[in-house]
Amino acid sequence: MTSIREALLGSRTKRQAAERLGKHASCINCSVREDPELVSLWRALPADGAYSGRSAGLPRSVPNQAECDALLAEAADDLTRAGHPVDPANPQRHDAVRLLLAVYAITGTLSLQRGWVRSLMTTLTAAGHGRPSSKGVRWYRYTLANDPWLFAEVPGVDRELLADLAGRG
Repeated sequence: MTSIREALLGSRTKRQAAERLGKHASCINCSVREDPELVSLWRALPADGAYSGRSAGLPRSVPNQAECDALLAEAADDLTRAGHPVDPANPQRHDAVRLLLAVYAITGTLSLQRGWVRSLMTTLTAAGHGRPSSKGVRWYRYTLANDPWLFAEVPGVDRELLADLAGRG
């Protein structure tokens, strides 16, 4: 069995160190906590998905990513037909909320499948908005699901959809 220090010194990534030690990265993190030298060696290694066992390749595709992309494309088309296209002249939050409401109109839910955050971010970026944060995008969905009337003043928002969302909560 390799010592933790030897594994950290001989590894290029956290994942490689975890494989050498036969441990999950969070277990290694707990093991090195008491020794400042090991902590600095551990922190110096780049994180590459070792904590969750994910692939190091980013962006990571998921089996239904294409479905999410198609759903957001359909939502953007619906907004364009309704006269409120995704446009960088609009505030980003307005377009994000309208896209989420269009997705709700299509699917009947805001409990979206894996990959929706990336699809929404890509749709907004492709329209000319700056890259939104995933945290912000998730906040819009959470708030829309739990307090839809907060977005009642967003131009182009379908108030019937807001009422439907409010009635579900």
